[in-house]
Amino acid sequence: MILLTAMFHLSKWYLDCVTEEGRVFVAYTARLQWHALSLDYTTVLGGASSLKPCPPPECSGDAIEWCAPEIGVEGTWLALEAPVRETLYDADGRVEWNCFQPRGWAQVRVGGERLRGLGYVERLDMTVPAWRLPIEELHWGRLLTAAGSVVWIDWRGSHSKQLVLRNGVAAEPELLTRLELDRGLVLRDGSLGKTALSIIPKVERLFPWRILRVRETKWRSRGLLDGVSGWAIHEVVRWP
Repeated sequence: MILLTAMFHLSKWYLDCVTEEGRVFVAYTARLQWHALSLDYTTVLGGASSLKPCPPPECSGDAIEWCAPEIGVEGTWLALEAPVRETLYDADGRVEWNCFQPRGWAQVRVGGERLRGLGYVERLDMTVPAWRLPIEELHWGRLLTAAGSVVWIDWRGSHSKQLVLRNGVAAEPELLTRLELDRGLVLRDGSLGKTALSIIPKVERLFPWRILRVRETKWRSRGLLDGVSGWAIHEVVRWP
């Protein structure tokens, strides 16, 4: 454990894969350093979790490899599009978004199960606590098809930020008005506090109530844009 002063730093990786049949893999691995707290967590959505330090994904050229024996995961993502980096917030701290693979080809082993399909990898680095961000809603998602990708970030509140990428290149936000999502499968629906409590004992003593009461709903959807279909993972996050 590393003891720190009043510095806040969260580095959170997100990795996913959806097979042609619609089977889903979503995982997070993160390290939080805040005051005297140093916390690691790694989890598969709907699966295993661990508070043991886990090596982050390794980037080598167009490939990202991740081995997380604590949760029985091993995977490789091969980039099909160039990475994108963006500063989402820069006031009393920074939020840096690194989308290493807007679209990639993923092969993942989860326990005894193997999944192959299009995937996505990003890392979020924050030096401002999420409960201090001046936003009320976050809409995020990615649609991956054989022809390309669409990735979107939409912050709503006193600090508004909208970013839309098509095939890794900035696009007009109006593009999303043509995007159809069926919200066919709910992957998660609940407060961050309830989810965190299943991973971190006594989490309510560690973090402010505002972040614990944030509600996240995440879907796997069949998406359609300009006549081309693929699988989307997307979410809406609401602050109290």
